[in-house]
Amino acid sequence: PYAVDYFEPHADYMADVGEWTRGGLLYRGLSWLMRLQRRTALRVVTVAHNYRRILMADGMDSDRILVAPCPVDSERMRFDPEARGAMRERIGMGEGTAAIYLGKFGGLYHRERSFLAFARFLEQAGSDARMIIMTPEPKDDVLAGLRQAGADLARVHVGFAPHNEVPAWLSAADIAFAPYRGTPSSACISPMKIGEYWAAGLPVLLTRGVGDDSAIIASEPDGGALFDPEGKDLDAALDRVLALIGAPGQRERTALLAARYRSMDITVAAYRAIFGALTMR
Repeated sequence: PYAVDYFEPHADYMADVGEWTRGGLLYRGLSWLMRLQRRTALRVVTVAHNYRRILMADGMDSDRILVAPCPVDSERMRFDPEARGAMRERIGMGEGTAAIYLGKFGGLYHRERSFLAFARFLEQAGSDARMIIMTPEPKDDVLAGLRQAGADLARVHVGFAPHNEVPAWLSAADIAFAPYRGTPSSACISPMKIGEYWAAGLPVLLTRGVGDDSAIIASEPDGGALFDPEGKDLDAALDRVLALIGAPGQRERTALLAARYRSMDITVAAYRAIFGALTMR
């Protein structure tokens, strides 16, 4: 007997972003292996209730499907006022509002529309606002995209942060971006960055249709705001989060979302269920 963790529609991820074709050998081979796992695994652990519902609708027994969103270490990612001051001093920033984005561009993420969203934030958040981008992509490529989007590059910091520095950079910010592409399989993901953003007390500007997190943000006042990069609602989403960060206790309430929805305890419970099923065989 065996279990699969994490069980996700990886073949569909690759096809939806254009890396594979659905008729290609890689897509068909991985899809076959996943169908085999669905038939023979004692348990599978998904990262989103959305995918659990899809599997159930496709005939898989609900008792064999566990859900454990990608967990974060809330204590490690928690807001640190000293780190906030140090990182802001490093980039020459005062007390203005800072937004942050951690990650790549393209693939699962918007590229040009991300740059447009960042530029719009700088316009809407005031002349002392800053945009922090931590990415493995070439800095010149990112700056070129921002320049084309009309962003004020003097108010943008682009760099790369090893993971041990991520908590400090999150502490330096006030809000965060997660501009995922709205592909059909996006409903099945559990982005680690969203849990880390929340753990640091950052409301998230998230695109619609992303894992369970879009629904959480829609129902949790301190979670952030949803927007459609192809629509006209980015300004409204920015207005919402910019108003939100001025509320007393907001950062603490937002951090509680990570503890509630991304706790390691959820993963531990899934593993206990797996070993409990083994002892019953």
